[in-house]
Amino acid sequence: MRIALVMTHAKVHNQIGGATRLFFEMASEMTIRGFQVDGFYSDASPGMPLFNTHEKCGIKNLAFNPSLNLSVVKLWRKIFRFPCKLKIIKTNIDPLRSFYQKNVGHLLRERLVGLSYDLFVAFNYADVVSLLYAGIPKEKIVAMCHTDPSRVIPTLSNYEKKCWYSVRAMHYLLPKFKESFPSYLEPKLFCLPNPVKQQHSQSDLSSKNMVYLARVEKNKRPHLIVDAISKIDKEMLNGWNVLIFGGFPNNRYKMKVESAIKSCGLTDVVHLMGVTRDPQNELINASICLFPSAFEGFGLGLAEAMALGLPAVGFENCSGVNQLIEDGRNGILCHDVSEFSYAIKQLVSDENLRARMGACAKESMKKYANDIVWDSWREKLISLHE
Repeated sequence: MRIALVMTHAKVHNQIGGATRLFFEMASEMTIRGFQVDGFYSDASPGMPLFNTHEKCGIKNLAFNPSLNLSVVKLWRKIFRFPCKLKIIKTNIDPLRSFYQKNVGHLLRERLVGLSYDLFVAFNYADVVSLLYAGIPKEKIVAMCHTDPSRVIPTLSNYEKKCWYSVRAMHYLLPKFKESFPSYLEPKLFCLPNPVKQQHSQSDLSSKNMVYLARVEKNKRPHLIVDAISKIDKEMLNGWNVLIFGGFPNNRYKMKVESAIKSCGLTDVVHLMGVTRDPQNELINASICLFPSAFEGFGLGLAEAMALGLPAVGFENCSGVNQLIEDGRNGILCHDVSEFSYAIKQLVSDENLRARMGACAKESMKKYANDIVWDSWREKLISLHE
């Protein structure tokens, strides 16, 4: 059986994010399980992927570079959005998004000449649209969704939804996300979580490190960590460090977080560490995981911290997070920043509490073990091909 993995609308070069890692990991794991696998991505930026794949995988970069036409399209988008801002019309049509989807589709069509695949696994709705522009039959497309669909669906144009909903099968990450889809799609929906590497190692819960491991951007909300820490007495934080690991997609937001750290007088406590090539080591040397996201698909960084036995603090209204953290058992869920701050105080002051919640966290991640998830994907793809 020959499959193509398609992730052509995400940054890949020099990226360590969850979706990028899953793309390369899935290529390898499906190859190991007997499939012939090619992967298609598109990134014209300098650099290269940071992840390796099985030697039998074929990874191809479309390298779509829109620089010649992009300024015209951006101007058109501004003109198009003006009546929307004035509420004269309401539409989710985005000329820039459509431009990318159509042109990537044309590139895919060229690259697929002479190649034949039994199934195409699209990593998000935009990849589905591009595959259809490339002339791939909808019956051959399996659509993945790596985020909370309730956040995505309201932003899509009617055409994008029509494309997404037309495919052979539609994936979602966690059981509650099923509610976001129209009921008539139920026969084609299936739920599979992200795989979480199980660890024999255990985090050092006596350490005085709290860790955040994700992109430093607005929807991940690491600025709330600064706010929460500022509400804690300096004496209680004596010797403790908050280590914020992750890339900075938006320099303006980075400056906002840096400014908050300085204005709160926390430069000796909260540290922006940038990207780490050894996230496991950073987690092993921490005793608390802070995860203040507004929304998540699965929260792979959170899950991997929990698999190492770290108790976690997150927000109760964050999709993805609230399905991994069981409040009071393997971590603490909070309603606001004040509760987030109080939860940190509880864990900082009680190593036994950290140990108890950490043990439960490690146990609760076992159902997401790599082999369980990838074997389930193998069975699902075979069933769709039959």
